[in-house]
Amino acid sequence: MKLRDYAGKLAELENSFVEYANRFLTAEPLFNRNIILKREHSLRVRRECTEIVKSLEISDHDRFLAEVAGLFHDVGRFEQYTRHRTFVDLKSEDHGQLGIAVLKKLNFLDGFDAADAGHILTAISCHNRRAIPEEVSGRELLMSKVVRDADKLDIMHIMIDYFRHPETNDTVTLDLEDSPAISEPIIRSVSRRENVAMRDLRTVTDFKIAQLGWVYDLNFPRSFQIYLERGYHYELLKHLPENPEISGLFEIIDSYILDKAGE
Repeated sequence: MKLRDYAGKLAELENSFVEYANRFLTAEPLFNRNIILKREHSLRVRRECTEIVKSLEISDHDRFLAEVAGLFHDVGRFEQYTRHRTFVDLKSEDHGQLGIAVLKKLNFLDGFDAADAGHILTAISCHNRRAIPEEVSGRELLMSKVVRDADKLDIMHIMIDYFRHPETNDTVTLDLEDSPAISEPIIRSVSRRENVAMRDLRTVTDFKIAQLGWVYDLNFPRSFQIYLERGYHYELLKHLPENPEISGLFEIIDSYILDKAGE
């Protein structure tokens, strides 16, 4: 397949995705806001994947597969929100696995051979896990890392925009308590450069600190460069309490980002 053919196929899949997402729109504005939020997030994640894979020495075919995985990574969110009125997996169901079921049911990946479809599904399955399972390797591991990075970059965009222009939408902040309180497991995990367990989040401040710690789960120099160019951690710091503990964490994270972005 030539490069223009990949672009044409991707545009076709994107149109199918938008048509699918739009099926969930209703006459309820507040409900629609969150459907649109995930629709636009998915489209931007696909573009973030494009930016990341351009920096990698991989085939055009694998770049295409990573972009497709990015496009469909949250396809389960629409069913999830319709059924449960939440995006919190612990209160509903695993949206990665739900997305795989949706893709299979609606035959979105018809036309892909079994191996390529498998790589896409694995990347979708891994995108929302605390860590990529050790058995994932090769091309599947690469695609999983691309989608995880792209997803985090755009969620940072969403959250910072939300904190800059606060509104009442508990779905965005995972139904967490809007409090300056910080839970000890959150500080401990970020200090150890570990991904925060979603079950440990208690407050919106916990969520903000967990997002600062996401840099330890980024995988590619280009991802760090994008993060740094947009100043995500500097902006997030403006919306955190001022105390020595957070300042110390921030200094460590800032140094880590600068180092990784220069690789």
